[in-house]
Amino acid sequence: MITKRNFMLTAGSCLGAGTYIKKAVSSETLTSKVSHNKSIDKLSVQDFGAVGDGIQDDTLAIQSCIDAIIDNGGGTVYFPKGNYLISRSGSDVIYEREVQHCLKVEGNNVHLQLDEEATLKIADKQAKDEKITAIRIGDKTGQLGSNFLLSGAGKIDADWRKQSSNAIEKFHAQILHSSAIIVFGKLQNITIQDLTISGSQGNGIFIASPDTDINSRMKNVTVQDVIITDCAEGIVWLDADDVTIKGCEIDVFLQDGIEPARFCTNYKIIDNIIKSVGPKNHAIDLYGGDNGLVENNVIYNSGMNIGVGLRIENETQNVVVRNNILNNSSIFIDPAGKVNKNITLENNTFNNPFPDHPSIRLYRLEEHAEILNVIIKNNQIKESDGSSIYISNWCENVSIENNLIEGCNTSFNECIKIKSENVRLLNNSIR
Repeated sequence: MITKRNFMLTAGSCLGAGTYIKKAVSSETLTSKVSHNKSIDKLSVQDFGAVGDGIQDDTLAIQSCIDAIIDNGGGTVYFPKGNYLISRSGSDVIYEREVQHCLKVEGNNVHLQLDEEATLKIADKQAKDEKITAIRIGDKTGQLGSNFLLSGAGKIDADWRKQSSNAIEKFHAQILHSSAIIVFGKLQNITIQDLTISGSQGNGIFIASPDTDINSRMKNVTVQDVIITDCAEGIVWLDADDVTIKGCEIDVFLQDGIEPARFCTNYKIIDNIIKSVGPKNHAIDLYGGDNGLVENNVIYNSGMNIGVGLRIENETQNVVVRNNILNNSSIFIDPAGKVNKNITLENNTFNNPFPDHPSIRLYRLEEHAEILNVIIKNNQIKESDGSSIYISNWCENVSIENNLIEGCNTSFNECIKIKSENVRLLNNSIR
């Protein structure tokens, strides 16, 4: 039996020490042999009949390989060089919404490893009601799927342009219904790294637990060095703790780039590059959660109509935002009827902010909403035009310290515009 430790050692290696069965063996015989040979810890999808020629549908062969590895107790499913077509094979209900999927991983200790010249591509016209997912990790009970690794320099192509006749502006309904990768369940130790995801009508990656209770939420998830391009939205997670998004490059066309949403604790968003997002959305949207770090990210042209690179809203608290570079983008704290508190914005650089959009804005629209305990310090705002920092009414215990604003063509009181009484100003410089 493969132990968890042996699996992780195998999964951490690009080649590993696996036993391969020759392609001449039929898939039925192969599956039988695998189920009785517990020494097998790595199998190629081509051994199960996958061709990877971009013409044959390889769904059944790939799924058979995944299932054989699961029956074996875990191991690596290897995709050699090739273009593997996959198609709709089933559906599940997630958050009361039907999700169509091609491949599924319903067991623990599975590593899907893509060769750098391997592509998993959804075949044309596979979306039902214009919704389709390439890979779903986790079983219907929400119990199986832990210790999962998806790696390699390969590509997953959901190819939305062949799945839908909808124009981009009509895609809003597809979010949560359609994702290139869905991870769902009460799982632990999930890693997705070193690959490219493209063409999803919804999220590139969607991560969620079936229960909001802290003892049954998903834990310890890492998405690292992943490129997400030509998707409606980037990476979204709900009810998951200890999530790290690191070193990713995101360029999406409709909604947010990275979004922790609801009941997320101990998350890190670090070292990412977010090139563009939807015209009215955000590169990073902190939509609820506790104890977050947003650090060393580079954001370009986020939300061209509203200029928001980072939005903090909906009961987000205990967050540090530091050392980020925002180009033509801003930071917006807006509790939207909830409470945002204990937030630090420090050492961030803003280049060429949009006119009429403050680089840092605390905006409390409703009196029963709250913005509490915010520190704004050591930020640099370049080529500012008009108001650079704006604090609305009803913000409490706000400190603005040692910030440098360059190019502001208005007075100090207009450049740093304050409408709340409980705000401290200390050693800010305007040039």
